[in-house]
Amino acid sequence: MRSLSSKTSLRFVLCLPLALTACGTDSAADGDGEGETGSEASGTSSEAGDDTTGSEGEAGSETTGGDGDGDGDGDDSTTGPVSCAPTPARMVVLGDSVAAGVGTNGPEGDMNGFKMMHAYVESVYADGTLTFENYSVGGAKTTDVPDKQLDDIPIGMPGHVLVNIHVGGNDLSPFIIDSDENALAQFDGLVAEALADWATIWAFFDNPANFPDGATLVVNTQYNPFDDCDASYNGVSLSDTKSMLLREYNSIMRDEVAMHANAIVADQHPVFLGHGHNHDKSQCASYLGDGTEYWMVGGFDFIHANQLGHAAMAEVFRNNADDLYLNCE
Repeated sequence: MRSLSSKTSLRFVLCLPLALTACGTDSAADGDGEGETGSEASGTSSEAGDDTTGSEGEAGSETTGGDGDGDGDGDDSTTGPVSCAPTPARMVVLGDSVAAGVGTNGPEGDMNGFKMMHAYVESVYADGTLTFENYSVGGAKTTDVPDKQLDDIPIGMPGHVLVNIHVGGNDLSPFIIDSDENALAQFDGLVAEALADWATIWAFFDNPANFPDGATLVVNTQYNPFDDCDASYNGVSLSDTKSMLLREYNSIMRDEVAMHANAIVADQHPVFLGHGHNHDKSQCASYLGDGTEYWMVGGFDFIHANQLGHAAMAEVFRNNADDLYLNCE
């Protein structure tokens, strides 16, 4: 299944002294629209636009020839329309605090991009009959999906299942406070462990005993809250080396998804570039101009998208849905 190059670090849950509330305690998915330190998720929910090169930096649907990372790891596997997926009866969300809606109004709130995807698929493709189950937990690493979250999902029921998974940022988060040398040394082992966990995830959803009518998976890449730029925000920065590792991680996940006919990539990384903490830094390569929307909660929450960011993710998801159910063959 192809990656959606038209639509996108760290979705880090930073275990920094400045951001302790971002680690493992956000499973409640703050339902008041505030960040974990009480910062308001500013702005109103907005639709992402159609041109990633616009001065307003809105998320687009016209990016071609790459993934927006600037490192040459674009979507070379795209060969044409995806195969049409069966109309789903259930939608399941797995993963971390981003999927749980921290920074918006919670796991089932209407400002959560994952819930927005559900509303879109339900109204446009599922005739108002699509159920919604969100099992994501703040602080979750990739291994927590097979070890903890899969056990919560009812199995054996009829009906095709649409699964949206956002996980991986917490795996990478220790790199933030580690040296570049240690991050480079540990990266291959981290990836190997994550791919082993993904093998269990694929097997679970491919098992007809669990899902007699099959499952389709939407797998997110990780956005970079620091815009792939090493400029400092509130005393925290992400080195070029660590941004490179994030892009490599995303590339590996795109390749992993491409090997599974029942999966598609929700490519969040290129979409978010220029809307993170360094959105107003003209020295950054992703700078999109004055007045560009800021899609992060901000303050000392270095991780979570606000409702504008979730609206941008939802635009990626809408394009995923259209490719699965409309632009397919």
